[in-house]
Amino acid sequence: MNTDFRQISRMYLMVLLGLVVFTTGCKKDDVSDSLNGTTWKETTTDPGDESSNILTFQQSTFTMTFTMTINSDTISASIDGTYIYNSPNVTLTISDSGEVNTLTGTVSGNQMILTDVDDSNVLIFTKQ
Repeated sequence: MNTDFRQISRMYLMVLLGLVVFTTGCKKDDVSDSLNGTTWKETTTDPGDESSNILTFQQSTFTMTFTMTINSDTISASIDGTYIYNSPNVTLTISDSGEVNTLTGTVSGNQMILTDVDDSNVLIFTKQ
């Protein structure tokens, strides 16, 4: 009877040890299924001018701020939109004055590549 108790105790300890290793031994990947709270920047520089787009993401919305400097004159504008993110794919939708513009792309590490559905213009953003 004492031997049966020891075998059951050892088996119980092995099961507990296995559960502890299983639940604490696996580190969750750093891949996030949310863009909430992140900021991304895309910059284009040509002789005499520079432009940048900054994307700031909230829970299901984003703000895109566009800034352009031409010969030391700066123009800036912001527009809000909604997004859907299913890692690694992202779709941004901007509705302005009845027009809808959609950007689709992917996120890989600290890089987001977006393509404008209407004109196939490609934008490469870097996580800030």
